[in-house]
Amino acid sequence: MADTYDEGLPNEDGLMPTTLEGVMAKTKKDFGELRESFIRLKPLINLEDDLKIVHTAEAILQGSQETREYQIRRNNEELESLQETLREARQAARRPATAGTEAEYEDQLAKLIEDVYSGSKRKQVQEDLMTKKQMAIKESEEENKQAKEWNVEKEVVKDNSKARRLKAFTDLGLRLLDSDAEGILITTQNDIDQVKLDKDQSDFYKTTTIWNKINAIL
Repeated sequence: MADTYDEGLPNEDGLMPTTLEGVMAKTKKDFGELRESFIRLKPLINLEDDLKIVHTAEAILQGSQETREYQIRRNNEELESLQETLREARQAARRPATAGTEAEYEDQLAKLIEDVYSGSKRKQVQEDLMTKKQMAIKESEEENKQAKEWNVEKEVVKDNSKARRLKAFTDLGLRLLDSDAEGILITTQNDIDQVKLDKDQSDFYKTTTIWNKINAIL
């Protein structure tokens, strides 16, 4: 009696392969389809160009930050100069002819204080953006490294269930959303359903939610 394997995918007639030879033939076919899909998608993935864009944005952001730091230093210098002039004017018996009134100096002082505060806030925002950009660059570089090192043939040979699962998900109409895989798009003949995935959700919750949607379709 031939060995049987009851976890294969349906063949072209919609029947489950029941022999080892049938399963091997089905796996080979699935691998071929997966390899063709990878070959079609590979030219569309260009992480090096994306990294160049991120590096360029980082350089522009760095220049903007340096400009703001320079402006803050100038504001501080002007603030100190005005404070000193105000102190001298208050102490003098007669104010210099070129000096403004005390109210004018106080208005200028208040404006400079506001400018310094606003500049500091902008600097903090820029620093936060820079940190996020650096993290994004690091993640992109790691993803680029993993993409270059990934061997699809080795992965599928090591665990051909991945190819079968990918084929099954595709047949069921499942697609990852383009926005950082934040959800699953389930497409059927009559409807399109979107399942949002939150990073804070547990894997059990995500799996249960997706399969509940699939069961509702089947």
